[in-house]
Amino acid sequence: TEPCDAAWTSVASRDAQAKAMVAKANRDNKSLDDIKIPFRLFQLMLNQPSMAPLFEIGRPWGKKDPGVWTYVIEERYYHPTLLQYIMSERRAAKVEKLADVFLEQKGFRRKRDGVKMWRGYMWRRKRARFLMTENIVRYVIENTSSAWMVYRKWCMREIAVREIQRMIRGHIGRMEAMFLKILFRSAVLLQKTYRGKLSRRRYLALKRKRNWAAAEMQRHVRGILSKRLAMNRLDGFLDAERRKLAKEKFDWENAELIKAARSIQGQWRKLMARRKVHLLKDKKEREKMIAEEMDDLVKEHNRDRKVYQTQIEEWYERKRIDWESTNVTENQTAAEKSKIRAYRRKLKHEEGEEEVRQEQVKLDQMEEQRVEQ
Repeated sequence: TEPCDAAWTSVASRDAQAKAMVAKANRDNKSLDDIKIPFRLFQLMLNQPSMAPLFEIGRPWGKKDPGVWTYVIEERYYHPTLLQYIMSERRAAKVEKLADVFLEQKGFRRKRDGVKMWRGYMWRRKRARFLMTENIVRYVIENTSSAWMVYRKWCMREIAVREIQRMIRGHIGRMEAMFLKILFRSAVLLQKTYRGKLSRRRYLALKRKRNWAAAEMQRHVRGILSKRLAMNRLDGFLDAERRKLAKEKFDWENAELIKAARSIQGQWRKLMARRKVHLLKDKKEREKMIAEEMDDLVKEHNRDRKVYQTQIEEWYERKRIDWESTNVTENQTAAEKSKIRAYRRKLKHEEGEEEVRQEQVKLDQMEEQRVEQ
């Protein structure tokens, strides 16, 4: 695809290893699709700007939850059935995660409910004390004289002013301190939660990216291997068919040649049978004469060979005597021995050739007799 080609071009223009791989492919006359990309270069390709739009969020969970449900690359290139399966698996994983979070917060919820119940109890106790004090004050006021009430009124007014001011100031201070404390705790909790959420989101995005990258690599590798297997099978099938056609052609040609040879042999045998009566007598005389000449030649060859062997033995005997008399060196002795061995091998080779020649003459004679018959 274009994003992958652009990413590979960008990496190959910057990374030394990628440049070396491209140069080697050019030297070997290979295409860029045959280059095996290492995992490090594949990570660099995924980090290129041309690949970034493929990893953007394609479909979030909802308006309140902007988490990743699907990516753009999945929306574009995946089969709808596979995409629905991935979405269902991610939905199940999210539900399990929320369930785990709910179970983990069980203790926190218990503490929160306990604090809430304790606050209600303290408020009701405070309210009961206030009502009791108010009833006592009301009873005292109703059962005292008016003078006492006037004195008490002026005394209590001053005390009440001071107490009210003290209580109001204390309440305001406590409220401000509580507000600051709650605000600080809320800010810390909000920062902690948001930072944890960002970290988890980045980690999950990286993990999903790596899983997707591994799946894509496996898909491409399996596709390449499948293509190679299909090409190998196709080549094997074509080669088998070519061999089959060649064998059929060879069998046909061989059959035609055999047919022609049989026809020629039949005609030749007819001709030889007609000539056999006229040439049989002359042939026997020629064979007898040739056999006598061959025997004479063999005898002459054996006689010459024995004479030559006797002369060689006498010559080597003289050489040996000369060597013993002149104390030749060991190297000269070794050379003489090698000459002797060479001469013996030569004699043995000539004997073998003579036997082969005689055997060939016999075979030729037998073949002529068979043809004439």
